[in-house]
Amino acid sequence: MRSSNYTSLKDNRVIKKHYENFSIAKLLPKENKNAIITIYAFARIGDDIADDENLSAKAKQDQLKKIKSQLDVIKKHRMPSEPLFVDLFHLIKTYKLNIQHFYQLLDAFFQDTTKKKYKNEKELFDYYEDAANAAGRLYLQVNQLDSKETYKYANHICSAFAMIDMIQDIQEDLNKDRVYLPESLIKQYKIDVSALKKGQFHGDWHNFKNYWTDQINNRLVLGKGIFNYGNWRFRLEMKLLISAGIMLSRKIKKRGNPFNIKMGPISWFIVFTKAIFLR
Repeated sequence: MRSSNYTSLKDNRVIKKHYENFSIAKLLPKENKNAIITIYAFARIGDDIADDENLSAKAKQDQLKKIKSQLDVIKKHRMPSEPLFVDLFHLIKTYKLNIQHFYQLLDAFFQDTTKKKYKNEKELFDYYEDAANAAGRLYLQVNQLDSKETYKYANHICSAFAMIDMIQDIQEDLNKDRVYLPESLIKQYKIDVSALKKGQFHGDWHNFKNYWTDQINNRLVLGKGIFNYGNWRFRLEMKLLISAGIMLSRKIKKRGNPFNIKMGPISWFIVFTKAIFLR
């Protein structure tokens, strides 16, 4: 593993700047903001390793094992050696975070090094449980809102955004020989995967896209129950998040090509406006 990955958050301007590109981050109190940036840094590093096209599967796993070894040290209530994990050690102690959620994220990164296809939606959503929902639970714990009810709503929101990422990143993932689009849906909608790699859409792509975005919207609606928890700042964050998800879903549904959809200033203005009145 490249030691340059392990930069303390005080000096890690790249990760901090990357995270702060999200408008919602500006609403977070300073303490919570630094906590979320630390979690994001952990996830970003693991994801970058799993996606590194210059590394073999074994080399990726070797680097991820080094991350696991640092987590193992923290789990034993000992101070780790790498700067990022020193930050993580203090974060877990301060917010009483469940370290198992970090292991879940790590399991997803390991899975990405070997698993290239998913048989059906259940298999994909089992992956999302580690790759997306675990991060949502950490976010709730930072905000001291961890409960079965909040987890339920957060799972809907996190899986919805994972679904958005999946359809937007199909072409990019195909270039890495990875297909998150479940084989059952490929067969059902007669989707030509090789054509998708070229940005061409054959088979019943239109109806598949309608089905997928409808599922995204359903999950976002189910996630609205989270509005009943937390302070005004947290509730506004959640309203902005769901409003942005609905906007992205509509853009994906409207466009034939869902790749590289951007949220410009006008889109964000609409998101903020609608979020205020979202119920």
